[in-house]
Amino acid sequence: EEALRRWLAASALVRPGDAGGRVVLVGAPGHTTVPAVEALVRWAPGWFAERELAERRTLGLPPAVRAATVTGDRVAVTTLLDDADLPAEVTVLGPAPDEQHGSAPAGDRAVLLAPSGTDLARRLREAKALRSARKDPGRLVVRLDPRDPGA
Repeated sequence: EEALRRWLAASALVRPGDAGGRVVLVGAPGHTTVPAVEALVRWAPGWFAERELAERRTLGLPPAVRAATVTGDRVAVTTLLDDADLPAEVTVLGPAPDEQHGSAPAGDRAVLLAPSGTDLARRLREAKALRSARKDPGRLVVRLDPRDPGA
């Protein structure tokens, strides 16, 4: 997706074909079709986006489902997940060790996937409020619909 976005942005800066403008993509495999390359050649970003969304619906991945990440100390993450009383339709991946990202120290991360973001947000907000009222120790960050749930 990011490659196609960059290719399209760069290609948009090229003068029109009737004025001598050309876009050349080098290094694309000749033995197989790469959807991002096909979308660039066809100049069809909408086609590519529809295809990606259909694949994500099939796999149950964002943006077809809502996502949240819970990152922090292991005890804080597991306690929040327990307090959130998540329904069966919420898929919880983790918690698993999370390497350091930027200035945040290493800790644990859980990724939550849910068909409804409203219910997920409410349950996580209530669990964080309970954690705050108890003055639970430990670092904890909750993000709804992060750009990259796995990072």
